[in-house]
Amino acid sequence: MSAILFRRCDCSMEEDHVRRAAGVSMRSSRLPLFHSPFPRGLRSRRGASLVETVAAIGLLAVAMTILGQFMFEAIHGSAVAARRVQCVLLAQERMESIIANRADLAAWEERALRENPIDAEAKGRRFAEPGFEVYRWEWDFADPENRPGMKQITVRTYWENPQGTQPWVKCELSTLLVVPEQN
Repeated sequence: MSAILFRRCDCSMEEDHVRRAAGVSMRSSRLPLFHSPFPRGLRSRRGASLVETVAAIGLLAVAMTILGQFMFEAIHGSAVAARRVQCVLLAQERMESIIANRADLAAWEERALRENPIDAEAKGRRFAEPGFEVYRWEWDFADPENRPGMKQITVRTYWENPQGTQPWVKCELSTLLVVPEQN
């Protein structure tokens, strides 16, 4: 049976007489319910072939794989950025601690050596605070040339990056600090 739905025309005798006078036979009393805008060949087709279905699934699989890779890279990049920000904030916090104790840098250094154990396997010292197990830090005090009464302070923080090309990523802050004279 055709895909087009038909209705039978039950005509009265008068309508039948009018039809015959107009030259319309009774065989054409089957009228379609709707008219399709497509040519007859496309109307008879009822779905996609197996080849079209397999091609569509393959294209969808490739697109989903590429989208998954982009999402993975975005999540990984976000995690790396968060670690870098945390590394900078830790270095800045240590620098501010040094600046706040500039009147007695020797006492600060002694306390820092005591409270932050050195890590023999990695660079620098561990943070005494919990939650910063992947971070290490170190500091350096230097007397700059031709600048009496000043110290160059450098704080380096590192974070462990087991998935990257560098096992430890470094963040370094450096500043010149006026140090009061010790008597």
